[in-house]
Amino acid sequence: MLLGLVKEGSGMAANVLREMEVDLSLVRDGFEKLVERGQSDDRSGAMQHTPEAQKAIAYAMTEARDLNHKYVGTEHLLLGVMRERDGVAAQILGNLGVDIDKTRRTIVDMLSGASEPGPGVRVQKTQAVQFTSDGPWFAAQTLELTQDAGKLAGRLKHDTVLPDHVALVMLDGKGGSQLKAAIEATGADAAKVAEELTRRLQEQVSGD
Repeated sequence: MLLGLVKEGSGMAANVLREMEVDLSLVRDGFEKLVERGQSDDRSGAMQHTPEAQKAIAYAMTEARDLNHKYVGTEHLLLGVMRERDGVAAQILGNLGVDIDKTRRTIVDMLSGASEPGPGVRVQKTQAVQFTSDGPWFAAQTLELTQDAGKLAGRLKHDTVLPDHVALVMLDGKGGSQLKAAIEATGADAAKVAEELTRRLQEQVSGD
């Protein structure tokens, strides 16, 4: 999910990190190191204990409401994944010294001159949320992706939907072209990432 947020160095999330002088190539390096660590210790990887992937989106909606924004963009999803402190994305950003409070302030400063938000998930003042078809990639496909990821988790007899499941579903076809482009834009090998995710998920089943 983090790689998707900074895909090709574009989008508000990538701009926020760049404004904070975060080297996006280091995000790639951090991701690859965590994958490599999983090869030597499959039971200690952070991704195995990450809560449901949907939590990041729920947190993003909360961040949007708290900031009085009427949409959810990649900047809010960035805050959402950072709030999942046990998640892989939060670990990578934390290792780079990215602080959520500073990130939030940077977002506010960068958006202070904007009159109209971009397309995305429209957040009303009630609890209702409308997903628009012209929004960011994660807005239009989130529900279908998480449903398919849930089916994959069920087949593997996992109790929760992990980002690993979502990523594997995407790499297998659902929005895969975007995720593959995001990964390969950082210099990583999407096929190797998919292979490693599959191996780790399968070994979780054999180790349970």
